[in-house]
Amino acid sequence: MSPRSPKDSSNGSDEEKRKFINYGSTASSTAVEVTEGSSFDETSHRSRTNPQDSDEMKRTWCLPPLGNNCCSDCLVGLLRWIRHMSIFSVVVMGGIFVFLVVHVIWFLIAHGGVNLFNRHGYVHVSHPQVIPTLFSIQNVDDSSSGVPLVNALHNPLYDELRQASFHYDSRNSGHLKEGEEAVALTVDRQELHGGDPLTVSWKYGRNHRGRPVLQPQDVMALYCHNGADDADLTASLIQSTTQLLEIATIAEIQATHQQTILEQQLKNKDKTTSTHHVMRNSKGGKKDNQSIWFIPHFPVYRYSTCEFIVYQRKNVGPALSTPTTQLHYLASSGPIHLTSVTSPFGIHLSGTEHPTEMRVSFSTGSSGTPVASFGTENPPKTNRVTTGTSTTYGASDLCMEPANLTEPGKFSSPGILHTVVMTNLQPNTTYYYKVGLEHGQGVAWSQVFSYVSPLLPGDDSSFSYLVYGDQGCPLDGWSKGGAWTAALAKTQVPQVRAVHHFGDLSYARGAAHMWDAWLAMVEPYASKLPYHVAVGNHEYDYTAGGGDGKDPSGAGLENGFHPEWGNFGDDSGGECGVPTAKRFTMPNSPDSNGVFWYSHEFGSVHTTVLSSEHGLFIGSRQFEWLVADLASVNRTITPWLVVEVHRPLYESEKAWDQNAVGIAMRFDIENVLYDYKVDLVLSGHYHAFLRTCDGLFRNRCHNGGPLHITIGTAGAPLDNKELYETEWTTNYIRSSYGYGKVTVANSSSMLFEFISAGTEDDNATGTVLDHVWIKRNR
Repeated sequence: MSPRSPKDSSNGSDEEKRKFINYGSTASSTAVEVTEGSSFDETSHRSRTNPQDSDEMKRTWCLPPLGNNCCSDCLVGLLRWIRHMSIFSVVVMGGIFVFLVVHVIWFLIAHGGVNLFNRHGYVHVSHPQVIPTLFSIQNVDDSSSGVPLVNALHNPLYDELRQASFHYDSRNSGHLKEGEEAVALTVDRQELHGGDPLTVSWKYGRNHRGRPVLQPQDVMALYCHNGADDADLTASLIQSTTQLLEIATIAEIQATHQQTILEQQLKNKDKTTSTHHVMRNSKGGKKDNQSIWFIPHFPVYRYSTCEFIVYQRKNVGPALSTPTTQLHYLASSGPIHLTSVTSPFGIHLSGTEHPTEMRVSFSTGSSGTPVASFGTENPPKTNRVTTGTSTTYGASDLCMEPANLTEPGKFSSPGILHTVVMTNLQPNTTYYYKVGLEHGQGVAWSQVFSYVSPLLPGDDSSFSYLVYGDQGCPLDGWSKGGAWTAALAKTQVPQVRAVHHFGDLSYARGAAHMWDAWLAMVEPYASKLPYHVAVGNHEYDYTAGGGDGKDPSGAGLENGFHPEWGNFGDDSGGECGVPTAKRFTMPNSPDSNGVFWYSHEFGSVHTTVLSSEHGLFIGSRQFEWLVADLASVNRTITPWLVVEVHRPLYESEKAWDQNAVGIAMRFDIENVLYDYKVDLVLSGHYHAFLRTCDGLFRNRCHNGGPLHITIGTAGAPLDNKELYETEWTTNYIRSSYGYGKVTVANSSSMLFEFISAGTEDDNATGTVLDHVWIKRNR
């Protein structure tokens, strides 16, 4: 193709970046047609990577991925210029340069989270967000700068526990002096199912001076285990940090209770609440020397027994790292038996490579044989039962800290992960199913769910599906957008036929309990619709520990994917894709790579899912697969071709290091998408909605390329950035959570809608904020 010349750039860094983003928008282009069914000429594509283009672009904006000669040429020219300056001029110019650099760095750090100095040296834009603890414990530390929640990954109390000594004595076993009163700890239920409400009550006790024994700085801990109860259980639990799931001070628990009551009151305003008991002592303070803690959803599912223990905290030194803390046992709630240990949890569907199948995945707290009963009758007949397979993972399977640390707030067991495939399905038919775990006492079945089996490839029937990225969990205090989006998505069943979530799923980032919270949130619709996922930076990116086969993508990289032009850090918190790959099984297309890249077909649509967190350059494993996958598509059977990838190729938000990644991805694969006439590219990563013009190729609208849409609005904190001026940005919405809805009308018309998500009483919830018809002449 003929070389393209970018516009001149001489108006400062923002203007240079804008023009680099818009590179090629005024140049002519020569289209290279690839007829449907013909083979792709990779040599032609390699030649059309355009070394001429790269040279022109390097002259416009000196960016590392565009070649190594750029910076050296700039440096040589700079030295020649300096050589002709006086010493005084050099000193003055040097001082000005240092001044400007310092102020630019200060500005970037102060205005939006460009972290130039993270501990691995990688540059990336972050969305700082506290990861709640298991019980969403409220922060009462005055030095927390207004952060409402204790951060599970950076909890000073957890750090203190590493150095603390635990003491189990008989203080509350009858050895009381006259006038003393023992501390007591009780729960309102000794047996419950994970997710049920629970109320914890305690008495503060009194010493011989009539003062409370239990003080605000003392702590309450939750231990859980799988095993039989015995007389020495409490003593053994105290010595175990691996079975310690949560610990908080009494002051933090009281603040958490107050916040819970406030949210219950707001939720139930103008309604009659059935949880009247939560209003007792709603301030969470002392009443008759007693306090309560109402837990609306007990967040433990895969253990058979749990127990609360309260400790007196003594000799706390000024430095939490100093090993002076002593925790003395005061009271126990006694064992709480969980009936959910064998119950299926986190149930979600996915398609397979065969349109006559549906896969169901779930987890349990104990081992056994996973089974599914399914059929067209409700309830399904138990004589049609199929068995599946099981797996799990441990802390040692994860790449790095904090994910592989066995302490509160970090790693916790996922239980046993099961998958069962339901086969020989009739197309487009309603099926009922239930899943269970077969063990010595029979089968512990789930409730009955239903789904509609897939359309066969080539079926031109109209259908809809939901698309989004960047959701996160619904734990109290985190962004409510994820719960709002999930609640609205639930109302779309069975009108829509699938959900496609392209990256940044739970935002666990090493805090394993977030996976349970997120799966519990999406289960109401993921159990009824195929839930297809892609990996994002918060599932995969890591900076150490990926060797020895730990990286499930098979990349074989010790430190992960870190091209010189990228901003790929350790955003997974050390998970390196393991929880995602273990919990989700995607359709297995030829030479695909699990959840990382794969494709599937439904009716008239072929969807290709890519990983932006792996190399897409020519010769890479993913690039070769992409070319082969697109070449295999028969456009007479599946005329619509959609690509999903976490990071967008086109985005105009003012986040330069993020835009640089998109530009590099365009260098890698934009010609391929053009040659194979991809219709639509869907992405997330940016927490906003942005739609480009249709036919976008080489920064020019209506130029034979696809339509690009970013929908990173499913729940993560929304962006609030301005835009670079581009000719291809059509609509930008940064103030609303929501999802995209794709409706395939027929082989030549597709409707995309961006739909707002909010609270139940928000009149804007469900409103279509943007829509576009995609028309193709087949």
